[in-house]
Amino acid sequence: MIAKLEEIDIKKINIHDPYDDSENIMKMDLSIDKMQSLIIRLEELNVITITDNNIILDIRNKDHIKTFFTKLDEYIVSVLHERKITKKLKLKFNYRQLISTYTGKETQYDIVSLNLNFDNGEYNTEVYKSHKNKLNKTDTMNLCRDNAHTECIIELTSLIFDKKNAIIYVDNIIRQMKVKKIKPKRLTKLNYSFIDTESESDLENETKYKLLTDNNYNNNNDNKYTKTDDDRLVNNIKSNNTDNSSDSDNNQSDHFEDSIDNEILNHLQNETSDDD
Repeated sequence: MIAKLEEIDIKKINIHDPYDDSENIMKMDLSIDKMQSLIIRLEELNVITITDNNIILDIRNKDHIKTFFTKLDEYIVSVLHERKITKKLKLKFNYRQLISTYTGKETQYDIVSLNLNFDNGEYNTEVYKSHKNKLNKTDTMNLCRDNAHTECIIELTSLIFDKKNAIIYVDNIIRQMKVKKIKPKRLTKLNYSFIDTESESDLENETKYKLLTDNNYNNNNDNKYTKTDDDRLVNNIKSNNTDNSSDSDNNQSDHFEDSIDNEILNHLQNETSDDD
């Protein structure tokens, strides 16, 4: 039976009697309900990295996954304490969790590390791109190396007591995995995005902030517009370069004499005279 995380009652997981698998390895098999294999299904997750026998998945924003494995770890540790397994071995063990935290230069997030088996054994890992597209080891490695997501069906097989390294951990194997490559999204149809006509408000704003020319000023000299120093400078430079003077030219000359630019020119001239 393949179960989703929310369907599993952790307290119904069976932790069987210990037995020696080798000189340095002791095991306690896991099952659920009536001796059924403990097989769970994980939703689509981002692949961080993959090796020949291991895959690391990103579980950021997957609090329900982190909660499940945290509660599983707590349950396992409580059973071991209750049955005094480590005391019988007369060794002090550290418990290694399935969930760990990756810490980079500027980021920190939770990851889960799972085992792969490509050795074509009895309990090997089968990888699919689709129902009829099964991948070999090389294709899987290439597909998972960059921007890949995967759904996993995992079997939690047993507790491993590594006597040599004094570590206890949950042995697991990905039985099936479906991998897909994440590609940038592209629009099949781009809607019309240009503006054919300007709105009245846009035209009003353009008129409002448009600089007045000399003709504008001469034709609309009704005190509604106050000339800036730049306006005076432009007008009076034109006036000084014109041979025929008029009353308006004289008025502009008066404005120029009172301007900041004229004061600066006079100041420079005075400094030159003093130096001479």
